[in-house]
Amino acid sequence: MTLAPAGRHPSGSEAAGAAPERSAPGATRIASLQSPFVRMTVTAMLPLLLFSFWLVATLGRNEQEAFRRGLGETARAAAIAVQKELGTHVGALEVLAEFPALDRGDIVAFRAEAGRVVESQRRRHWRAIVLAEPSGQQVLNTQHPPGTPLPTTRDLTSFREVLASGRPTVRDLFLGPETRQFEFGVRVPVERGGELRYVLTALVGTDAIAGVIAALRLPDSWVAAVLDRSRIIVARSRNADQFIGKPPTARFVAATREGDEGTFTDDTIEGQAVEAAYSRVPGTGWSVGLGAPVAPMAASRRTSLLLLGGAGLLILGVGVGLAALTGRRVSRSIASISAAARALGRGEPLHLAPSGLAEVDGAGRAVMEAADLLRDREEALRRARGDAVRSADRLRHVQAVTETALAARPGSEILGEMLTRVRKALGGNTATLLLVDEAGHHLVPVYSDGLEEEIDKGVRIPLEAGVVGRIADSPHGLIIPDLTGEAVVSPVLGARVRSLLGVPLRSRARLIGALHVGTAQPHTFTREDLDLLRLLADRAVLVIERTRLQETERLAREEAESSSRTKDEFLAVLSHELRTPLNAVYGWARMLQSRRLGEAETTRALDAIVRNADVQVQLIDDLLDVSRIVAGKMRLDVGEVFLDAVIEAALDAVRPAADARDILLQTFLDPQAGPVSGDPARLQQVVWNLLMNAVKFTPRGGRVEVHLRRASPHMEITVTDTGQGIPAAMLPVIFERFRQVDSSTTRTVGGLGVGLSLVRHLVELHGGSVGAESAGEGQGATFTVQLPLAAPRALALRNESRDQAAEGAGPRPPGSGLRGIRTLVIDDDRDALDLISVILAGAGADVRTCVSAAEGLALWREWRPDVLLSDIQMPGEDGYSLIRRVRAAERDAGPRVPAIALTAYGRAEDRTRALSAGFSMHLPKPVDPAELVSVVASLAGRGE
Repeated sequence: MTLAPAGRHPSGSEAAGAAPERSAPGATRIASLQSPFVRMTVTAMLPLLLFSFWLVATLGRNEQEAFRRGLGETARAAAIAVQKELGTHVGALEVLAEFPALDRGDIVAFRAEAGRVVESQRRRHWRAIVLAEPSGQQVLNTQHPPGTPLPTTRDLTSFREVLASGRPTVRDLFLGPETRQFEFGVRVPVERGGELRYVLTALVGTDAIAGVIAALRLPDSWVAAVLDRSRIIVARSRNADQFIGKPPTARFVAATREGDEGTFTDDTIEGQAVEAAYSRVPGTGWSVGLGAPVAPMAASRRTSLLLLGGAGLLILGVGVGLAALTGRRVSRSIASISAAARALGRGEPLHLAPSGLAEVDGAGRAVMEAADLLRDREEALRRARGDAVRSADRLRHVQAVTETALAARPGSEILGEMLTRVRKALGGNTATLLLVDEAGHHLVPVYSDGLEEEIDKGVRIPLEAGVVGRIADSPHGLIIPDLTGEAVVSPVLGARVRSLLGVPLRSRARLIGALHVGTAQPHTFTREDLDLLRLLADRAVLVIERTRLQETERLAREEAESSSRTKDEFLAVLSHELRTPLNAVYGWARMLQSRRLGEAETTRALDAIVRNADVQVQLIDDLLDVSRIVAGKMRLDVGEVFLDAVIEAALDAVRPAADARDILLQTFLDPQAGPVSGDPARLQQVVWNLLMNAVKFTPRGGRVEVHLRRASPHMEITVTDTGQGIPAAMLPVIFERFRQVDSSTTRTVGGLGVGLSLVRHLVELHGGSVGAESAGEGQGATFTVQLPLAAPRALALRNESRDQAAEGAGPRPPGSGLRGIRTLVIDDDRDALDLISVILAGAGADVRTCVSAAEGLALWREWRPDVLLSDIQMPGEDGYSLIRRVRAAERDAGPRVPAIALTAYGRAEDRTRALSAGFSMHLPKPVDPAELVSVVASLAGRGE
C-alpha cells in the first residue's frame, strides 16, 4: 500500500486510478472487523449457554433427589400402615385366644365363638379361623363343618416360628384350598399355665392389605405393591387380579435384600420405567414398594434443555448475522461495542452510545439483551436455590414429624411435638388440633401451639358450624386468605388470625378431627402448603389411631384380666357349692350301701340325700336361668297377678329354713293392693330369692320383714332383715352376676352369687326396678322391688284368682299304675338305667333296657313297646338319631310309639331340639320318680 507524500494531494486521474487499488485493503479491513465481532459475539454467548445447560441439569438432579426422598418417606408411611393393619388382626386374634372355653378344651363352644368373630371381622376380610395343636394337626377350622376330618397345617415355616418364639407371626400368601382365592394367615400362640397349647390362625383375604394401599391416595400414575417374606405380591394398586401371587421384578427383589429401605430405578412388571422405593414392614419380613413413572420428569427436563438450546442457538445466530451485516458500518462504533463487551464480561453496567446505524445499534441491543438474559438467569438461579432451601427445610420438618410419629412415647407428648413442627413447617403463628367427640357431632380442641393462653378443652364445636365446620366438611382441605367476614366458630380463632389453612383428619374415610394453621397477618398459602399439611395430617392420624388402639388394647386387657379373675373365683365357689351337697349325698349313700345303719339313721340318711340333691338341682336351675337371661331367651307366662298370694307362697317355701334358724318372719300386706301384670312363678322366684337371701345372712334369733304396699303407679315389695348388712363398696355391684360380699375360703354363708342377679333381671323383664340399701356392716339390709300396676279390674276377680292359683300350686294327683305297659329304656349309663328300671318296674310296668341306640332300635322292632325312654348323649349314635330312625320306620310299619327324651340337657333349646327330632316329651335329669311314673302313664293312655 502506497501513501502520498505529505502536503501533496493526488490529482483527479490519480484518484480515479487509485480507487481500485484501495478497494482491496478496504475489503481486508471490513473482513478484519467482522471476524473479531463474530468471535466476540460467540465468545460472549457460548459461556452463557453452557452455564444455562449446567444449571438446568443441576436443578433436574436436585429435583430428582428430592422426589426420591419423598418417595422413600411415602413407602415408609405405607409400611407403617401395613404394620398397623396386621397388628389390628393380631390384636383381634389374641383377644379370641383368651376365650375361656380353651381352658377346659371345649372346642364346640370355642368354635361358636370363633364363628361369631369371623362374622364380626368380615369387614376386615377374615375368611376363617383355624386352631391347631403344636404337632400341626388342626382341631378346628371354621371352613369345615363340625365332625369332618381336618388336615394338618401345610405351612410349617410360620407355624414353627410361633412354636419357637411364642410370639405372633404372619404367614406368607397362599391359595386357599376351600375358597380358591389368595389369602394370608396371622398366627398367635395360645398358652395356658406357661405351656403352648395351640396355635390360632386367622385366614385373611388380600383385600385387607389392598384397602391399606387404597387409603394412601397415591396418584393414578403410581404403582404400589405389598410383598410377603417370599417376595410374592400380596396386594397391588394396579392390575391386582393379574399379578397377585406372582413375584416382582428381579431388580426389585435384589434391592430389597440390600437393606430395610431404599430407592432405585427399575421397570414395572408391565415394562414402565419408574423411580422405585421400598420399605420393610417392621416385625413381619414383608415389604412395601412404590413406583412413580420417570417419563414425565425426563420429558420435562428434555423440554427445558431443548428450549434453552434453541433459544441460545437463536441468539447466537442473530448475533453472528448482525456482526456480518454491520461489519462495514461499525468502524466508528467498534470501540464502544468492544467496551460494552468487556463490561459485559466483567459483569459491570453497560453504557452503549447510539451509533446512528441500525445494524450497530441492533448489535448493541443484542449485547444489552444478553446482559438482561444473564440477569434473569441469575435471578432464576437465586429463586431456584431459595426454593431448594425451602423444600429441604420442609422435607426436614416432614422427616422430623414422621420420626416423632414413630416414637414409642405416649400419644399426648407426640401430638404436642408434631403440632409445633407443623406450625413451623408452614410458617404459621398458630396451629390447632381438634378431634371428633364420642357422639360424632362436635369437634373438641385437644392441642394448640403458638397461643399465649391455654385452650379450653371443654368447648364443643358443632361439626357444621363456621370455618371449622367447613374444614371438616371439605374433601381435601381449605385455604382461606382472609377471615374477615367469615362466621368463625372456634375457641382458638378470632381477630388475631387473618389467614387460615386447614385439612380434615380422616381414618379409613371416617372423619376423626381437623387440623388448621393460621397467621396473624394476611398470608397467601399455596397448594403446595395444602399438600404438605395433608401429608403432616396423615402422620397425625397414624399417632391418633395408634394411641386409640393402645387405649383399646389396655381396656380390653384389663377387662379380660377382670373377667379371668371373676371366672376363677366363680369356678372355685361353684366347685365348693357343688361338692358340699355332693359330699353329703355320696357319704350317706356309701353308708346305706354298707347296710350298717339303723332305721332312724336310714331315715336321716335319705332325708339328707334328698335335701342335698334338691340343693344341687336349685343351683343348676339358677345357672340355667342366668344362661337364658344372658342369651335373651327367658320367656314369661304373663297374666294378672295379686302379689299377696305370691308373697304367701314364697313365705311357705322359706318358713322351714327360717324356723330352723329361729328367725321371725313378719308380713305387712296392704289389703287394697292392686294386681300387676306378670308371670306368677317368676315373681314368686323373685320374692323367694330375696327371702332366702335375708334368711341366709340373718343370724339366729333375728327378724325378716316383708312389706307390700301400693305406691302409685307401682306396687312395692320391701324385704328387710336384721342381718350382717352390706358394705358400702358392694352396694353398686350387689346385683351383678357372681358378685359376693365374701368369696374367701373362710366365708360363713354359701352360694354362687346369682340369686340377686336373677332378681334384678326378672324384675326388669316385668318392667320394674329393684334396689338395695344398708347402713353398713351389722346394720341389716333392705331390698325394694317396684312393679308397675296392671289395668284396673273388679275386686271380685281377686278371690277367683287366688282359688285358681291355689289349685294350680297344689300337689299333682298321683299317676295311674303302669301294670301291663311295656316300656323300653335306653341309656349308656348303667346306674341311670338301673334307677329308671326300678322306678318303672315298681309301678308295675314291663321294663326292658338297652345300653346303645343300635341295640334299642333292634329291640323296638322285635318287641314293639308301648312307651320308649331314651337318653340323648350316647357313644356311637345319639338319641336324636335313634328317634329319627324310629319315626322313619313307623311310616311303613305300625302306629307311632310315645317317646320321652330323658336327658341331662335341660335348656329350653334342648327341649325344642328334642321335640323337633320326634320325641313326644322332654324330661331333664334328675327327675322325680312320681313325676316319671305319671308322665309314662299319661303317654301310654293317649296311645300315640
